[in-house]
Amino acid sequence: WLTLLGIAPFLGSLLKETISMTIVATLLGRHFYILKPSSHLAYVTLALLFLHTSIGGLLSSFGSSAVMIVKKPWGWDTWHLLSMFALP
Repeated sequence: WLTLLGIAPFLGSLLKETISMTIVATLLGRHFYILKPSSHLAYVTLALLFLHTSIGGLLSSFGSSAVMIVKKPWGWDTWHLLSMFALP
């Protein structure tokens, strides 16, 4: 559970966000939801998946569709996004 939710942001930055969510949701379905967690934990897991993947999409200039739209006019590249959202 923790490993899958931990890699979701990195997949979101390397791949498109939707591909990342699909891969991690499929793996969660096969390895986590088969164990029948409580409904609260199941919904919190989905919320964390969406949140982590969306944040991960901001870590590169090609992960998020919104960033791809503004990256050229605003001069954003991967290093700029990492310095704004990930690095202290």
